[in-house]
Amino acid sequence: MDVTSNKERAQKQFQVALHKALIKKYALVPSAARFSDDFNLHAAGTSTVSRETTRKWINGSAFPEVGHLVVLSDWLLISVDEIFSVE
Repeated sequence: MDVTSNKERAQKQFQVALHKALIKKYALVPSAARFSDDFNLHAAGTSTVSRETTRKWINGSAFPEVGHLVVLSDWLLISVDEIFSVE
């Protein structure tokens, strides 16, 4: 498996895990504005993110930086093992 397919797989698994976590927390996938506002409230120790960034995370077109992934994992209880597991 090459690097591109590993990255794409992790990005897709992140999107699925994020959607599950957001639905569990909000009962539906929130708007990018709401998600970015709430993320930024929990972003102690890392930089805040824009609405565009959270929109890309929700749509699966971007993967969070390590610091942001740590915040998402702690706040939304997203399993990092689930994101990086090989099926």
